[in-house]
Amino acid sequence: EAYQLYLKGRYHYAKRAKDDMFKAIDSYKKAIELDPNFALAYAATAEAYNSIGKNPSAAPKDSIPLAKAAATRALELDPLLPEAHSALADSLTIYDWNWAEAESHFKRAFELDPNISYIHVAYGTSFLPAVGRPEEAVAQLERAVELEPLSLIANTVASSTLIYARHYDKALAQAQKAVELDPDFPLAKHWLGTALILTGRYDEAIRACLQPAHDPLSEWLCIVTIGHAYAKSGKRAEAEKEIAKLRELGKTMYIRPYYIASIYAALDEKDKAFEELERSFNEKDCYLGRAAVDPFMDPLRDDPRFKDLLKRMNLSQ
Repeated sequence: EAYQLYLKGRYHYAKRAKDDMFKAIDSYKKAIELDPNFALAYAATAEAYNSIGKNPSAAPKDSIPLAKAAATRALELDPLLPEAHSALADSLTIYDWNWAEAESHFKRAFELDPNISYIHVAYGTSFLPAVGRPEEAVAQLERAVELEPLSLIANTVASSTLIYARHYDKALAQAQKAVELDPDFPLAKHWLGTALILTGRYDEAIRACLQPAHDPLSEWLCIVTIGHAYAKSGKRAEAEKEIAKLRELGKTMYIRPYYIASIYAALDEKDKAFEELERSFNEKDCYLGRAAVDPFMDPLRDDPRFKDLLKRMNLSQ
């Protein structure tokens, strides 16, 4: 029965929505109540909490410490469980910025089992871009998709790694593939819009986001995409209106300051961008590591404040 509850959790987890993540965690907790030594359920709990922390509308401090605790317990129960090493590595990457220890756990996970798609996803999206190895990240996501060709998350974030490696045309093709898998998946639409912007197709990016949103996450990620499109096409007033919308939404839900910073950076509003990046740093924003390779942050790279930010995250440019 414990294993059946674990499988029920995996079913909810695969849907990727924030509410489904909590349903997955609830199933894992019930499995652990039945079998307190169920290491895989602890590892899955950690993976789900990490995913919630990486959700654009969730504050990392509310979930990543719980992920670390669950992953640590999983490793105590089974030191040879690859999923546990991967989950701990992900937490160390996105929250502690402890790059050396994180990579040692990722490498141990691959030694134990090189054929788990999501471990390639976590390594390729969270760790490798931040440490300045975007081409390796692309290869990791190619492997993740090879292992699970219909994985929505692998196909979606594969487009992000192509963007960070500056392969914009390939990123666009990959994002279109992800949207075909699920036209309503918010992150897939976001990366499609981002790829359209970076290939100079601003109007298409805006049109893609003007379709009715099915949930709050879709709504505000589309605002971010539209803000980027206006900023990159020189429409300052329109971009600032999108920022104002994000601030208004931020009164009732968590909005990552990183996204607001990226719009300001695209507008070349450096002081305002750094103000938001400082908030992002203080909140231990899981997305902050991507600043190292994010094209929207390019206007900030020569500023000493940017180098200082990376240094405080234990990164060098």
